[in-house]
Amino acid sequence: MIVDMSLVRVVALSSVKEELVERVQELGLLHLEMSRAASSGERAQDLKKLYALVMKLRGVLDFLGVRERPLDASALEEMRRKLPRELESVASEIEHSLDVLFEQVRDLSMRLEEMSRLHEVAHRYLRLANHALPFVRSAQRDGKGCLVRWVEAERMEGVLFALAPLHSRGVRHVVFEHGREREWRVLGLSFPPALLEEISELLKGFPVYEFSLPPELWRGDLLASLEEVVRICSDYPEEIASLRAKVKGVSERWSDRLLSLLYLLEDRIAQLEALNAFSRDDQVFDMVGWIPTRDFESFSRDLKERFGDRVLIYRRDVSAEEWDLVPVKIENRPLFSPFEIFLKLVSLPRYGSLDPTPLVGVFFPLFFGMMVGDVGYGLLMLSLSLWGQRRWGDRPLVRQAMQVLRVCSLQAILWGFVFGELFGELGHELLHMRPLWVNRLEAIAPTMVFSVALGVFHLVLGLAIGAINRFRAGDEGHGWANLALIGVLVGLFGLLMELVGLVPGLFRHASVALLSVSIPLLLVKGGIWGLIEAFGVLGNALSYVRLMAIGLCSVILAVLATTMGAYTGSFLAGLVVAVLFHLLNFVLAMVDSSLQGARLHYVEFFSKFYERGRKLFRPFRRRGYADA
Repeated sequence: MIVDMSLVRVVALSSVKEELVERVQELGLLHLEMSRAASSGERAQDLKKLYALVMKLRGVLDFLGVRERPLDASALEEMRRKLPRELESVASEIEHSLDVLFEQVRDLSMRLEEMSRLHEVAHRYLRLANHALPFVRSAQRDGKGCLVRWVEAERMEGVLFALAPLHSRGVRHVVFEHGREREWRVLGLSFPPALLEEISELLKGFPVYEFSLPPELWRGDLLASLEEVVRICSDYPEEIASLRAKVKGVSERWSDRLLSLLYLLEDRIAQLEALNAFSRDDQVFDMVGWIPTRDFESFSRDLKERFGDRVLIYRRDVSAEEWDLVPVKIENRPLFSPFEIFLKLVSLPRYGSLDPTPLVGVFFPLFFGMMVGDVGYGLLMLSLSLWGQRRWGDRPLVRQAMQVLRVCSLQAILWGFVFGELFGELGHELLHMRPLWVNRLEAIAPTMVFSVALGVFHLVLGLAIGAINRFRAGDEGHGWANLALIGVLVGLFGLLMELVGLVPGLFRHASVALLSVSIPLLLVKGGIWGLIEAFGVLGNALSYVRLMAIGLCSVILAVLATTMGAYTGSFLAGLVVAVLFHLLNFVLAMVDSSLQGARLHYVEFFSKFYERGRKLFRPFRRRGYADA
């Protein structure tokens, strides 16, 4: 339902404008109609200071990883009591406090980032260090020289063969694998110092490269560097965990206070913008906005009790000529409110038109259920919707989507019983399920006719709503043209049903009579374009065949999944194949049914009546509260 709106004008003495704006914001009922730039005027400098402060505060919140969320009212009110109403007067003090906090958090975060990066680099060399350290320590302890080199794995045998004659002269070698370098090996050599030059010359004949650690791990010599790798991998995890705990502690300790400050600053910015936009002169403050008609009495009574004769409040109803200017607010029963998401994705309906949310709430799950039509898939979707709402229920968009999926899954279960399907034919084979109506694999024609009949009914509703909208807007010509289109659509469908023998012959006479009235009316009220539109409506009706086609594809894939599993020759392999194919079909059924159901509404249904509103109702209200 589109909420009825009234235009409200509040005229007050300038001496009370600050208190008035604050009270109107606290009530949160009025959508302000600002006719001039809100950022200019006598408070422009104050606004600039607060804009800059909000940007800095958002930067701190992002740095701390704090997301905006509703706060407990007590936290907001406590912060409101601590700060003056004119936050711009303490902007410099707030900015200084934010700078100090930001420096502290930044230092912690930079240390955490540096230590995490160094630990990640060191961990790449930990395996090598654990193998190489005993060898290098032993060489240095025995007073021997030590070389460590990269050697291609396929050339290692040749290098070792060349070094073999030197073993009798005290040369020892060891080969290490570096975990990430599969094509290379690390060769460690220990030898009497006098052999250094001879060994170096020998290695020049092979593609051998000096081994080195990254600069951030190098500590002057190989032994110290390898020991540093081991130390970092041993000590840093505890230090990193400690730093993360400190950053998390700062975030948890300051998040509510910083969010409260953000909301109060944005509230004050909104107040200053309203003061700039509605201040006429030094004597008068003139505020204009839109309010739900049902809320006007309480709004007016509150301001009169608080300000008495210092304010004058006027209200008038909205004329049809102003419908394009009125902000739109929709409200529906809890059963249908989740389906408002479909309207919000394209823009809310124009004020003065009809809200189609309840119809979407009826037909979208119906179409979805018809296309899926499987008890097993429906139960999986129901489980997914319950889990998703429990996991991400704090996010409004996800919560609405999960509520929609839950209703759709119930329809899928219902139609699964109608068609006798549980993971395709598995229910029939294992549980002897019988369809309550027809088997989709064996009754293609009846399901096709039913799909088109349902589509005709859906389109008739859309055209009827379009006619009502046109009559309410004073456009009688298009209103009658819509009614004529209904007559043409119903008449042609009646003739078709009689031709295929699904209805008695009496329907032919009724359909011809309806067409003989509707076609001339359509030509008179809609002209040649009306006739063209009639062909378009017939095409729209045929689009509903997809309800049968998508469902048929889904059940065929489900049967194929079970059949392929049975032909693998192994119970375990068959089970894996069947589960994978059913999982694929489940995802396709859920996604395709959602997309095709949405398409039938957006393209076929909404095109018959839907008019987009220009503005969403956004009341001038305080931020941060749960109901905001």
